[in-house]
Amino acid sequence: NYGVHVAVMPCCQKDLSPGFTWKAASKNLSVPVEKVMDLLQCGKVMALGSYDVRMKVIDSKITPQNRIIICRALMENELSIFEDRQAKVNKAHSRLEMAYQKAHGNQFGKPKRPSESKISRFSLSSFCYSAILGFVAGVAVASVGRLRKR
Repeated sequence: NYGVHVAVMPCCQKDLSPGFTWKAASKNLSVPVEKVMDLLQCGKVMALGSYDVRMKVIDSKITPQNRIIICRALMENELSIFEDRQAKVNKAHSRLEMAYQKAHGNQFGKPKRPSESKISRFSLSSFCYSAILGFVAGVAVASVGRLRKR
C-alpha cells in the first residue's frame, strides 16, 4: 500500500529461463540479451500495477550498462486507471477467444468456455502482458537509438 519511487541501473543480467528462451529471442532479434532482460524486468514491475515504469538511457561512455529503470509509485487515484485498462484488456481477450472458438472449435469439436481457455488465463496474468509490452517497447527504443547513431 505504501509504494516508493525506485531507480535501478541493472547489470550482469542472466537468462535463467528454461532453455534460455530469451537469449535465443534476443539473438534472433539482434538485441543484446542484457537489454531484453531489462525489458522483462520492466514488465515484471509493470505487472504489479502500482508503478509507472520508464527506462532511461545515459551516455555509454559513463558505463556500458547505460540503462536506468525508473519506477514511480502510483497514487491511490491513479491505480484505478490501471485497473480500468486491465479490465478492457481482459474483455478484449475474452471476445477474441469467443471468436476464435466459433471459428475453430477445440480438438473435440466443441467450443470451450472462455474461462477454461489459455487466452483467458493469459488475460488474467498481467505479468505476461506487461512483459511482452515491455519487450516490444524496448525493441522500439533500441531501434530508434540505432537510427539516431547513424
